Amino acid sequence: MYKIMIVDDDPTSLAIGKALLSGEYEVLTMKSGLQALGYLKEYDSPDLILMDMVMPTKSGQDVLKILQQDPKLCNIPVIFLTSMEGRNFELECLQLGAVDYLQKPVNAELMKIKVRRYIQVVEIKRQNEFLKRKLFELKTRVNKIFDVALAALDNKKDQ
Repeated sequence: MYKIMIVDDDPTSLAIGKALLSGEYEVLTMKSGLQALGYLKEYDSPDLILMDMVMPTKSGQDVLKILQQDPKLCNIPVIFLTSMEGRNFELECLQLGAVDYLQKPVNAELMKIKVRRYIQVVEIKRQNEFLKRKLFELKTRVNKIFDVALAALDNKKDQ
């Protein structure tokens, strides 16, 4: 099961997000950016983070910048949640490195569609990594076979 982390200082937003997504995903809720960072240092990373932009102590932007600097965490896709509006804000979210954003109050169907889309991307990346490993293994085996065949040919020439 894929793991989604929701980071928001608003308990209602956390409850709504969890209710909408927990049927299909394992949902973790964090009440602050600091709590999310603490969790991420100790436990396995989620597959996707939904994060409020405006939170006390550490804003969503601050948390995203920290994630981007950590090689272990920099590839976690982040969707910003915000009550802020405007085209400039959407542009700012994407420039900061978020993969997308959702306007609060969240449209339930839109949230599910966006989460599903990014989870599909995560799945494709996992399959790609698996296929890369398999290809490397096959290439290694083929190279060993060629090495044995070449050694046998060399021995035959020497006789």
